[in-house]
Amino acid sequence: MRRPYREIAPFVSPFSAEADPGVTLRDSLNRRWMRVAAALVISIVLVACRADEPDLPTPTPGTAESSQPNLLSLARGAAVTTRTGELRLDASALHAIDDDPATSWTTPPRDPAHMMVIALPARSMIEQVGVTIARDEAPGSVLFERSVDGQTFTPLGTVQLIDPSRPEFLNVPPSEASSLRVTIQEGTEKTVAIASLYASGTETAEYIPPVFEGSWQINGRDARFVQEGIRIRGDVAAEPPIHIDGAWIERSFRFLYMRGNEYGFGALVVSPDGRSLNGMTWYHKITPIHAAPAWFGEKTGDESSGPGDHQVMDRWLERSGSVPLFGIVFDTEGDIRPEASEQSLRWLVSRISRSGSGSLSLIRRILEPAAADSVRGTATRQLDSLRSELVRRGVDVARVRFDVVGPDDLEQVPQKRLEREMLTSVELRLSPAKDVAR
Repeated sequence: MRRPYREIAPFVSPFSAEADPGVTLRDSLNRRWMRVAAALVISIVLVACRADEPDLPTPTPGTAESSQPNLLSLARGAAVTTRTGELRLDASALHAIDDDPATSWTTPPRDPAHMMVIALPARSMIEQVGVTIARDEAPGSVLFERSVDGQTFTPLGTVQLIDPSRPEFLNVPPSEASSLRVTIQEGTEKTVAIASLYASGTETAEYIPPVFEGSWQINGRDARFVQEGIRIRGDVAAEPPIHIDGAWIERSFRFLYMRGNEYGFGALVVSPDGRSLNGMTWYHKITPIHAAPAWFGEKTGDESSGPGDHQVMDRWLERSGSVPLFGIVFDTEGDIRPEASEQSLRWLVSRISRSGSGSLSLIRRILEPAAADSVRGTATRQLDSLRSELVRRGVDVARVRFDVVGPDDLEQVPQKRLEREMLTSVELRLSPAKDVAR
């Protein structure tokens, strides 16, 4: 005979830690339906409440570039960490963040849908994004996405490129980001060229200089760097090898290199995680016509045996007749920082003492001849401060000339921020200087 329903053994739900062994199946089902009904009512109430909340602001076209600084700038420390392609290295993704509208990130022909990820120098609040295109090789639109961890990205806004003759800006709801992903969504059958990318806003975290020292792979070649204070020396495996000497200034490593009979300038930045490297180089003159291919690198180790001392500064000076002293730095008032400048000051003192009867000049260049008196005054104060420091170190400065000069010796006054900063470093010249790199 079948048992009555009421005699069914007590039911214990496997999904509840609070199950009561004295509750029958019918009671359990009734209670479960009551919970479902209550949850449904709560959901309806929440939806009704949200209906009264204002919508989040949507991106709106910008009529002008924001007054906030452009955070997608190599000179500020932004670095490309990922990219899907480019036409060649002298038209790489790096040229979209080099502060120069005359250069561009150019895609391969008939293959416009490329993207790049750019690590910001510090976590920031983004308020506007923008794009400048090059020539008539324009994409239809460019998607900006943001990420706070460099892994998960959410849309920030899409810039529609309607008028190729001017930059297009998009005001976006203030959004925090550590990285931005930029994707070309549409394009022509030819190549697509992005001249400049913009992300205006403010840094919400402190910029922390990344660790540069270690071993790297740069454009497929092994490289190693060592750092002493702000001075950085390095070698890149090539035939003949590339020897590097320079200094970490503000947010970039500015250096000179020698490679057999080849010599030139360079500037490198490293992503905040210390794993990705970007660089610009020039053959013996910092002008667009002397620009060399971009450098992209990945760190392979945190330790390095270190390069030897290849006397890059001396060889560069003998070859060119002048040499920039990137490692001599000043405070905002124009006074030299002896401790930070120690490595370069030691070399300069030694070089002056070894110059015999030859005369030398220490110059500080101003790129705008009609520069304000305050700019010229700061340059003069820097040279006066350097002179005093050399005297303190026992140097006979009677045969050293100290001059503030204009850009007359330059073939072209550069537009890129990094180039301009490098060309306004203190420079040592043999007298008379050879007619080569400046």
